[in-house]
Amino acid sequence: MSKKETIKNIKRMNPDVNENALNELSELNNDFDVKIRAQKAFTDATQEKVKNHQALNDSEIALLCPVALKNTMTNAEIEKLGLSKHYSFEAVQKLVKEFEETMSEVLTKITAMKKVELTKAQQIEFAKQAALLRFTAKSYNEDNIADVVDIDDLLNVDRKEDAGNGLYEVFNRVQESIVQGKYLYSSNGKVKDADTKTRKARPIKNFKQSINVNQKLSELAFALV
Repeated sequence: MSKKETIKNIKRMNPDVNENALNELSELNNDFDVKIRAQKAFTDATQEKVKNHQALNDSEIALLCPVALKNTMTNAEIEKLGLSKHYSFEAVQKLVKEFEETMSEVLTKITAMKKVELTKAQQIEFAKQAALLRFTAKSYNEDNIADVVDIDDLLNVDRKEDAGNGLYEVFNRVQESIVQGKYLYSSNGKVKDADTKTRKARPIKNFKQSINVNQKLSELAFALV
């Protein structure tokens, strides 16, 4: 609805309303609407950059973590974050700096991963190495892990953006399959044999284990860059 139509409708409902006041109100609403649209566009663009593993500028970092670029924090901000009264802002700043440096390094490696194409044999080898991160007993090794874990399940494509032979896409498929438990395995017999009783793997729910597996899986992928 246009500004003119809005004023006309309000005057129809209330003939005594001051037209100058209506004009000012309309201008305020238009200005507010523009600011809201601009903020939404900025927020959407920031979220898209995070999704695509792109570097963020200071304004975008401040949007995601308003206190990340501050030199001090008020007691209200500390309390809002649920932090202890003994909280050290300097220590957190150090962690933020280290996190930014780590993210910069990771983003560089991810960019390099996107340039690497894997042969089918390399994909299978990568999936086997990934499976050994879950099956850590000494009885499991590169020679027999494909009999225990369905390697095709680990390489299965669930999303179209993860299709292809690129290292980055293969890593995404295997990582999700390993962490989310999207594969079959067998305790006795070869997993592909028709008469073998198979089980569906469980997702990794332990936080520490998830971090450990993801870190080692990333190291496997970075080694191929």
